Amino acid sequence: MTVLERRADERSRASWRVLLPSGFRRRPGAAPQAPREFGLRQPSPDPELEGLLGLARWLDDDLAVAIVLSHMTGARIRELFPAGQTDPRIIPCLSGLDLEADMADIFAASAALGRMQEEADFKAFMSLVRPGAVVVDVGANFGVYAVHAALHAGPEGRIFAFEPCPGAFDLLQSNILRNHMQARSMAIRQAVGAKEGWAKFRVAADSAFSGLRDTGRSTTVGNVTVSVCTLDQFEPLTDRTADLIKIDTEGGEADVLAGAHALLARSPDVTIMFEYSHKNLDEPGRLALIAELELLLASGLGLFGRGPGGSGLFAVRPDELVGQRSENLFLVRPGSGAHAALAAAVGAPQ
Repeated sequence: MTVLERRADERSRASWRVLLPSGFRRRPGAAPQAPREFGLRQPSPDPELEGLLGLARWLDDDLAVAIVLSHMTGARIRELFPAGQTDPRIIPCLSGLDLEADMADIFAASAALGRMQEEADFKAFMSLVRPGAVVVDVGANFGVYAVHAALHAGPEGRIFAFEPCPGAFDLLQSNILRNHMQARSMAIRQAVGAKEGWAKFRVAADSAFSGLRDTGRSTTVGNVTVSVCTLDQFEPLTDRTADLIKIDTEGGEADVLAGAHALLARSPDVTIMFEYSHKNLDEPGRLALIAELELLLASGLGLFGRGPGGSGLFAVRPDELVGQRSENLFLVRPGSGAHAALAAAVGAPQ
């Protein structure tokens, strides 16, 4: 093992050791001090793979290396957990939560092994969840964001988690109940878009890649007809402001934002984190997203990315969303309290 690999391995192992004593189990719903980062509270079931994942964590800023490591780790994960073979398991999270997930989904399988590709964004997002926060999770999957947000928001918080994929929704609902978050969380089996109606929803072998569009990233195993709502017309939100919104809809982010203008207008301190991935967008989809972002920037929001290695926020122009770019981006009003909090959460001054 090289020095770099050894340091990565030590770092990854420390992530599940240092914050909770051996055998310690927090009482669900009573952990405002719970760690904000993602991790496991016990050793990874595959230490060799965890070492590779730890190395990837260190080298995320090098795109070429990250791509190679992603192929290596993805192949190994699929050896352990074949795609399309339902395999529900409990993920014992560092926060004290227990989340059931299907290992057929590569996102869930990676989490079960102690690795979340977007863990820096996860930590930043969770650092922004304050007691009493209203959090909207669009594309909640099995609930890793939604249930953690419910934990950190506390009894006065309100979490609205949208997930139209049948299997993922069942896990989301189960995880809310398993962790006693039902009084502060609502699981909604609907897609979210620019207008209300009904649509064909593509179910993928990797449920994280399911969506209203076929991105070609995972084999389609079925189609279901789902109800589509907008955030502006979703009744439980019509008299609320939102503090945090997370959007991960496999290329449908522009439609979600287009259907949320009224909610965003009455939420002056809202922070939105959304996925941008060239893998999920054809050229018309990319241009539609750029047009929607231009409208939101004209309304007073700013578009930001997270710099590499904790170097802080940087402004992004919508027309810069070109090429092989995949990341989470943030919308927040420049100069607001939410902007200052986000800059602090990503680890550097504004």
